[in-house]
Parts: sequence; structure tokens; C-alpha cells
Amino acid sequence: MAGKILILGECLEEVKRAGVLGGYPVLACSSWAEAASQLQTHSDIQLIVLCREQRDQDSFDLVRQLEAAQPGRKIPIVIAYDEEGLLQVLTSASPHHAGLLHAIFNQSSLGIAVGLALEPGEYGGGLYPMVNDAFLKITGHTRGELVELGWEQIVHPQDALVAREQRQLLEKGAISSYSLEQRLLRPDGTEVWVELTAAPFEQPGVERPRIIYMIKDISDRKAVEGRLSESERSKAVLLKNLPGLAYRCLVDRDWTMQFVSEGCEELTGYTAESLLYNRDLSFNDLIAPEYREVLWQKWHEVLPERRSFEFEYEIITASGERKWVLEMGQGVYNDAGEVEALEGIIIDITQRKESELQLKRISELDLLTGLPNRRALRAVMAADSESGRYPKRAVVLFNLRRINTINAIYGFGFCEFLLRAVAQRLAAHTTATRRLYLAAYGRFAFYIQEALTREELIQFCTEVVETLKEIDIVNTYGCGIGIRQLEGEVLEPEDCIHDAAIAAQRADRSRPFAYRFFDQDLAAELNRLSEIEELLFRVAYGEWEEALFLEYQPIIDAATGRIYAFEALARLDGGPLGVIPPGEFIPLAEENQLIVPLGKIIARKALGFLRSLAELGYRGFRISINVSAIQLAQDGFEEEVFALIEEAGIQPEQLCLEITESVFAQNYASLNEKLARFRQAGIVVAIDDFGTGYSSLAREQELNVNCLKIHKAFIDRVTEVSEDQVIAGDIISMAHRLGHLVVAEGVEQEAQKEYLVKHGCDFLQGFLFSRPVGEAEAVALLARLNR
Repeated sequence: MAGKILILGECLEEVKRAGVLGGYPVLACSSWAEAASQLQTHSDIQLIVLCREQRDQDSFDLVRQLEAAQPGRKIPIVIAYDEEGLLQVLTSASPHHAGLLHAIFNQSSLGIAVGLALEPGEYGGGLYPMVNDAFLKITGHTRGELVELGWEQIVHPQDALVAREQRQLLEKGAISSYSLEQRLLRPDGTEVWVELTAAPFEQPGVERPRIIYMIKDISDRKAVEGRLSESERSKAVLLKNLPGLAYRCLVDRDWTMQFVSEGCEELTGYTAESLLYNRDLSFNDLIAPEYREVLWQKWHEVLPERRSFEFEYEIITASGERKWVLEMGQGVYNDAGEVEALEGIIIDITQRKESELQLKRISELDLLTGLPNRRALRAVMAADSESGRYPKRAVVLFNLRRINTINAIYGFGFCEFLLRAVAQRLAAHTTATRRLYLAAYGRFAFYIQEALTREELIQFCTEVVETLKEIDIVNTYGCGIGIRQLEGEVLEPEDCIHDAAIAAQRADRSRPFAYRFFDQDLAAELNRLSEIEELLFRVAYGEWEEALFLEYQPIIDAATGRIYAFEALARLDGGPLGVIPPGEFIPLAEENQLIVPLGKIIARKALGFLRSLAELGYRGFRISINVSAIQLAQDGFEEEVFALIEEAGIQPEQLCLEITESVFAQNYASLNEKLARFRQAGIVVAIDDFGTGYSSLAREQELNVNCLKIHKAFIDRVTEVSEDQVIAGDIISMAHRLGHLVVAEGVEQEAQKEYLVKHGCDFLQGFLFSRPVGEAEAVALLARLNR
């Protein structure tokens, strides 16, 4: 037989006489201890019958003890009140039926509880409260807790009154069942929303019916409903407080409105009803005329791609006032992908737009001169072009020369006065098609919005220059003028302004006022400079160091005619650009702060040449290296020079650093101290191009130098004028009296050599002896001249 019945109490004989056991084995127990022992021994007990009358304790206490004695098992327990009730219960609750009912009961996804009382600890009659796993999971309570607390203790206080009223009606028979949604309280203090259905359960021998509760967790649904409710509430609040209107309209030229929110009247001055289906007027009538076609086109740009729409435009209200609005919306599409309507909002942005326009006006104005600035110029040029393509136009830029020098000498206040004066005079040449802008500090630009020829532009520049000449300091320092013509080109405004500025910078500096057009030649020149810059970066950072090479020009001892030293001259192999002379790439290197790494490469190669000469047996020669003012001012330059000397394995006396007098234009004392430290270490310091630079004679005696190199211009005069007019001999004499050696540069003729030897010049350098040559040719010169 499958399963046994456990009977506790004195009702076994009544059960046997009724013959309702159906052949199921019976385990009869007279005490709680005996019943607990049987539960431990027999694992196949499927039903417990508890006789209602017990001598020594309450039946419900026994129920609790029996539950505790069967951990992990949930055997149905039946309480028999009398013989009749007992027989009815046993007849309908055989172990087979009980097992089937037990399986269905506990596998249900609904929470089911039978016989739960309202008050704590209350129950009587029939079944001890039965609760399935789903009910326990939903409520979070154990069955014992549910009995101890009572049903009303776990119902949320705000829902308890309605639940009590419904239960009372059910118990009175006024209703057959009831359903409601309520909250239950879990032990951890959280709430769970349930959908509850309650129905009566008639139990034999018990007058008062018990209740079957069925509950379903609906917390997720209630949360969604709450969010939807909040969303609807927020939407209503938003529409009510929106500084504008919400709408749904057709895609037609009238923008026929199917829905308009209440904010319509405050925004437009018209009621929402007057716009619905174009009753009194269409929304298109409200749009400022200049925006109607633009708005139509903007919508049809986004609709095919199903993108959201956003556009700012002006409307005209019922009072005739113009307002700025921002429209944001999207298309509504049917299943076929066709646009059925548009939905969106239109909000008032007049205040924000006016603030933006005011800020724009401020941001596009130079407060010093009162002229519109570079940002304003870019905006006008962008609006004047169609997708960056310009009609016949021109930018004429006037670049005041040496404005920073003027500022340094005369002060900032004077410079401000100067700029205002220039702006005032230039403004006299403005017309409706020739507007003036301050493109940058000291740079004024005219944007010419008319078709002027090259000759007419030159004439315009001439007229403006005559005005500028009235300002003495501008007439002294001059002004470069750059002209950038435009016609059908696709170009960014900033690029146009930049081209004009470049042309102004590269105008002829030998004349106070000079103009230059930005043309193909200048563009090619700039391209070349750009390529040289790129090459210099690659060389400086070790990517193509071999592109930088040296040539060597011998320096001859005037007394012996033998080579005394070499000057290292840097050259740059530009590939397709050819060999680039130092006069072209050194200024670029200094401008781009590349002269320091390039100077280090040059010094290492030059000292390496001395080491090669020593290995060939030519020892004791000196090498001269040109040093930039930027290098000399660099922190750590001295340490770098000494490290290179040590690396090459030469003596400090074999190195000569050539500097120009211009390096002393700033930081004179600091730089002169550095030269003193070089001289103390034995390194020779020479002033290159002496006689043409900064304070040539006034400070010559103060300079910490060993040698003066006379500029070629003084040597050329030896053969150009009479001897009594040549001052090269005087320079040599003066230098000797101050204890300096003298090198004459640019010696190209025998007569020059003879003059210099006659006047005691120490060393000679020039094409008469050799042009700068490569390393192999330099060695050959040594072999020929010094044997």
C-alpha cells in the first residue's frame, strides 16, 4: 500500500467501525511523544488525524509540535471535532486524495491559504490553516507567523478597512466571493501588491465558514501603472506650464492642426480652437513670411530619414509682435512607412534669443576701436558665400609693421591710441560694399563685396595708404598690405583671411607701404615653406637626420697661407626641393623652435669631422660652428657643448662658437656671462658679421670674445673705393689693440688678400681660397695646402 495514516488520540475505534480506512495502514498514537517517534520512523505517512479532544493540551499546540517534528515535510493535518465530522473528513481526505491535493496545492503559481484567521492565534474547527509555498513566498512569512499574526496584521493599514468590510459581507453570506487589489506587509518592512480573491470554505461540524485566500503578486504591474500615472501627471503638468504649445498637425502647406495644447493662446494670442483644422487661420499664417519656405524645406530634409526635427524661427502674434520660437518634433508614420502627421512642441525662446543676439553683437565687436572683429568678418563671409563658394569678392588686409616694438617703446596706452586713430582714418573709406573689420591686433581688413578688378583694388589701397601717411609713426614704420581675391572658389572664411595676412607679411619690406596679392606664386612659396618645415621636424626628431649635412670652408692663416681652421656650414637636402641653403631653413627652424635639436645635430657632425681629421693624421685643427641666439639662451646649453666635446674626444681649444651681435639685443649681461665661461674653458668665441649688428663698436670692448669676423661688405670696399676710404684696416687695428684676433670674410680677389695681409689681418676666408666643400674635398684641400 502507498502511504500510511497517523491517528493521534482516542478516535481510532470510531474510524475502524466506520470502515473508512480503505485498507490503508494505520499508526495509532496516544501521546505527542509517540506521534513524533512515528514521524521520525516512517517516511511514508501521508495524512495525520488529530482527535479534537485531548486530555492534557490544546489541539493547536499539538499541530505546531507536529509541524516541527517533520522538518522538510508538509503532511496534511486533519482535526476531528466529533465522530460525524471525523468521518466526513476521512471520507473525502483519504491518503491518495490527500497526496493528489497536496501536489496540486503546492505546485500552483497562485498563493493559496485555507483557514487563516483574522486575529492573532485565532482558529478553530476543522483544518489547521493550510498555506502553499507560493503564498509563503509572496507574503514573505512562514505558516507559523501567519497563524501568530493573524491576517489583518499583514494587510497594509490603508487597505485593511476595505478588506475587513468585504470579509464580513462574505461571512454573512451577502456575497459569494470578492476580489480586490491590496498591499501586504512583509517581515522586512517592504510592501507587496497582490490581487486577492476570497471565497468561503464549508467545513463539516463547524458553524462559522472558513476562508480560502488566493493571491497573485502584481507588484510589477502596479509599478508600471504608477510610472504611467506619473508620466500622465507629468505630461499634464508639462503641457500646462510649457512656455509654448504642443501640437499634432498634417504635413500640408497650412500645417493643419489636429491638436493644439492650451499654451497656444499665451504664445500666439490666438485660442487653440481658432487654429484647429484652420477654423479661423492656419498655423502657416503665424509664421514670419521669410521663414515659411525654409521651415517647409527643413521638415522635408528630416522626414525621409525619420530623424527628429529642430529649428528656430520667428512667428507673428495676434498683436503683431514678433517672437522667436524653437520647434522640436518628429514624423508619425503608418505601417507602410508613409508620414501621417507631425507631433512636437513649439516653445517661446524670445528672451534667450535676444540675449544670444546681444552676446553675439558683443562678441563680434572690438571694444577698443569700435570695429566689428574677426568673428564678425567670418560670419559675414560665410553668409555671403553659397556652400563656401564666393562671387567676385576681395579681402584687403592692412598689417601695421612692428606693432609690438611700438608697444614696447611707447607703451600700451600709446598703442591703444594709435589703433583708434588708424581705425578712424580707415573707416572713412567704408561704404555699403566695403566694410572694415579688426582682423587681429594691428591688422585691419576690408571685405570688398563688389566686383573690383586688380587695378581697382590697387587704386583703393593707394587711397587708403595716403590716409595712413597722415599718422607719423605709421608713416615711419610702414604697413604691409595683403590682397586676397575671390571668385567662384570654395574656401573657408578663415582661410581667406589667413591668405591675406600672409600676403601682407610677405609684402616688400624695403618700402614703408607695399602691397602683395595672394597668387599662385605666393601659394607655391608657402607650399615650399610648409614642405621645408615638415622636413625640419623629421630631421630634428631623428626620422631623417641624414637630410641635414655639412659643408666646410677653410679659414686660412694669412701669414703662412695654410689652412688654420674650417667653418662648418649646414645644408638641407630637400629631395625634390633641391639643396636648401641655411638662409632659408635656419629662420624657419628658429620660428618653429627646432633650432636647438638641429644645432645639436650640426655640432655633433662638425666635431665628428675633426675626429676624422685626427684619425687621418691632421691634428690640432679648429672647427667653427654658428650658434643661434635661441641656442645660446637655452638652459643647459653650456653643459650640452661640453658633453659634445667630450664625446668627440677633442680639446675645447679646437672649437670656435660664432655668434652675431644681434644676440645681445636682449639679456645682454646674462649671455655675456655664458660667453665668459666658454672662454675660461678654452673655447674660442667669435663675433660673426662684425660691424653690421647691434652696437658694433660701443660694446665691443665689453664682449667676452676672442675673435672678430669682419663682414664681407667691408672687404668688398677694398676694390671699390680708394684706400683712404676703406675702414677694414681700421677695424683690424682696433681689434688688435683690444686683444682680439681678426678673420676677414668674403675674400674673393687677390687685391683684397694683399690689402688684408698688409694691414695685419690674422685669418682669411672666402671663395679666393675655396667655396664650402664636402668632407672628402676638405681633406683634399688640407693635403694640397698644408703639405
